[in-house]
Amino acid sequence: MDEAVLRRQVGGASVMEKQLRHLVRLSEISHVTIRVLPFSAGAHAGLDGAFYLLEFPDQEDPDVVYLEQATSGLVPEAPEEVRRYTLMFGTVLAKALSPAESTALLASMAE
Repeated sequence: MDEAVLRRQVGGASVMEKQLRHLVRLSEISHVTIRVLPFSAGAHAGLDGAFYLLEFPDQEDPDVVYLEQATSGLVPEAPEEVRRYTLMFGTVLAKALSPAESTALLASMAE
């Protein structure tokens, strides 16, 4: 997640503290990984908006991308489009803090 969403206060300080502490607790679950993309990463491929890569274990079910929009969502299914978003995700992930660094940032912000 982009650091901007963590710094933009919504609902007041108490609400933000609870949300940040909740993210820290989630990061302790073995199958959950939280990575923060810091401001220091500068411009990045994910600035155009949220997207989700959905991967399925069954080869019969191709991977898809879900693009979140203000009033709807898009699911481009073309393999080339999915590949581009997969590459974009890799680029963003390479600039993100490690899971441990991300958890430490969340914990410090919650204090």
